[in-house]
Amino acid sequence: MRRTAQSIFGRFTQTSTCPACQGQGTIITHPCTHCHGKGREKVKRKININIPAGVDADNQMRMSHEGEAGLYGGAAGDLYIQFQIKPHKFFVRRGSDIIMALPLNFAQAALGCAVDLPTMDGKFTLKISPGVQHGKVFRIRERGFPKINGRGRGDQVVIVKLITPDNLDTQQKKLLEELLQSLPTVKDYSQPGEDLLHKLNSSGE
Repeated sequence: MRRTAQSIFGRFTQTSTCPACQGQGTIITHPCTHCHGKGREKVKRKININIPAGVDADNQMRMSHEGEAGLYGGAAGDLYIQFQIKPHKFFVRRGSDIIMALPLNFAQAALGCAVDLPTMDGKFTLKISPGVQHGKVFRIRERGFPKINGRGRGDQVVIVKLITPDNLDTQQKKLLEELLQSLPTVKDYSQPGEDLLHKLNSSGE
């Protein structure tokens, strides 16, 4: 819409959008009571989506033409879906790998054992060799998440966590004292590893 006005500086023309038709070139004489002639209204609806295997919290999915409707019959926009992953009780995800801690008492660690581990594919029996140390890492191949941008799967990483009992009964204490007498005293001092230094830094001491 053009408007021409005369001033002391001369005639000038101003162009603006028609407030009645909003630049569409037509006027709706009997607009809809729901959309008021805009061609769209706000409603809630559900859509089904197929979530690719292996998505993570930083992944985004686009659904074409599932977004907000365009004005006056225009094309709909796109719907962007941002995923949020609910934390698991004991699994931690790192990329396509899945990580868990395996608590063992010192008898299991010293003598070795077989442990049934939970995985996303069911139970897996992990054989622990005698004398396993705290922090030992086991990797179970192809038991992690599917690689969303490639082929194959990640691994399930199992980290040994030795648990020292703090509520021994009388018989257990006696057995440990007998074991203590039979074992040589450890005198081989060494520098602390990076894992111990990291714990020291984390404690703030």
